[in-house]
Amino acid sequence: MTSEGPVNWYLSVKYDRCTITGAVSANQELYIDKILQRWGMSDCHSLPTPFPAKADVVVTELAEPISNPDPKIVKDFQELCGALLYVQVHTVPEISWALSLLTKYMTKAGPIHLATAKKILRYLQGRKKTPITWCAQACQDPHLPGHIYGYADASFADVKPERTSSMGYVFLINNAAVSWRATRSPIVVLNACEAEVVSLSSACQEAVYLRKLCNELGFIQTSPTTMYEDCESAVALSKENRFRNRSKHISLRWSYVTERQRPDVADIVVISVSRRIMLADIFASPRPQATFIPFRNSILGYTSPICEMSAKGIA
Repeated sequence: MTSEGPVNWYLSVKYDRCTITGAVSANQELYIDKILQRWGMSDCHSLPTPFPAKADVVVTELAEPISNPDPKIVKDFQELCGALLYVQVHTVPEISWALSLLTKYMTKAGPIHLATAKKILRYLQGRKKTPITWCAQACQDPHLPGHIYGYADASFADVKPERTSSMGYVFLINNAAVSWRATRSPIVVLNACEAEVVSLSSACQEAVYLRKLCNELGFIQTSPTTMYEDCESAVALSKENRFRNRSKHISLRWSYVTERQRPDVADIVVISVSRRIMLADIFASPRPQATFIPFRNSILGYTSPICEMSAKGIA
């Protein structure tokens, strides 16, 4: 087998390298242009966020039942969501929450669902030239090159009428995201702390997998993976081993998080942080532009959330 050199294109993703810093960036500008052209939106005006921050009205409209869905609208909606999902899993992590909401209606979509999906296209119009960039030299203190850092968050009981919780996580290596997810809690929990513990459990499973993958690739994880959590009660609960009767309905997920932090295992360490630097926040709920843009830039490897949000005066 012969080597053809560094990868430049792979599955519609363009990879660039900086010979000075060693940074690697990836973007799908050409693929996004094709999607925009397919839907006649090549010259559309862009939006600053993929979903409005005050989402209650839109979410309620999307949830209204459609008795006889138009087969053409359903087909168009499925095609558009498929294209957006392909972009999301490769280079555009910040649209994960919006797509997790829309894909609930793949077989019962109406005009409102298609219009909402097209608003994500309008967001991509203004964002398509922005790549995701990994650079060990640009790691923000206290992050170290080659080490995994995770953020997990949840939005309590926001999914109606089931009253499950939205939850999400994102993992960074060399200053940018390598794994992310936005989904709904598989169980109904009774308070925000429990929602955060369920989210932590899901994130810890991903962290264990990423540690094994990094070790195979030569990025040896010499210390426990840091998981950032913005709910202090969830952090405290994740470190307890004694049985709590009020938390027995989440005991398996709770026990998994505590087990990964035991001294004889020591895969994970959960640390409490302020919500203003909780990058996973945009994977659990829609956020206004003033919060969304700094978080997105941090996930894509451009700035520290603390520095940028402090400069904007956001607490």
